[in-house]
Amino acid sequence: MTGHRDSGRSVRGFTLVEMMVALAVFSITIGGIWGLLATGASSTRLTDNFLQVQENARYAMERLVEEGRWASGISSATGGTTPSVTLSIPANNPASASAYTVTYALTSSQTITRTVNGGTASQLAADITGLTFTYYDNAVPADVLTVSNAANAWRFTVSVTATAGQQTRTFTTDVFLRNK
Repeated sequence: MTGHRDSGRSVRGFTLVEMMVALAVFSITIGGIWGLLATGASSTRLTDNFLQVQENARYAMERLVEEGRWASGISSATGGTTPSVTLSIPANNPASASAYTVTYALTSSQTITRTVNGGTASQLAADITGLTFTYYDNAVPADVLTVSNAANAWRFTVSVTATAGQQTRTFTTDVFLRNK
């Protein structure tokens, strides 16, 4: 007997509608994953940029603080939107055997520069939106001196504000003049 055998099961495939629904769900899932990856990459880029700006600001501040601690006095200071301070560094300091003056300034292009003996300014940090100096007298430590009599200061406070994108950080420290 050669007959056709029917097992009672029918072989059935996917319909076009089922395939379209599956493809739509797959596309939405992949789109969501792609969005998460793109957002993560953008966030990482912003964080890296800000960390670089923050590192440069800290470097500039550390350099200023180190030389400020070796200073014998403040030669001159300016305020306003582009503040600066000029320090007199005595001979036989850790950086040099001879005496020199060093000026730290915030430029109009939002950089901190360092100038030695009135020479060429070298850039220490970029994206600096604020540099503030506050000068204090030794006789009455709480007395704040004006920029015009900063030469009488025994201590000063420096604040550096760094900005990258929407993120801003301010670093503040005191500097005591050791050789005053």
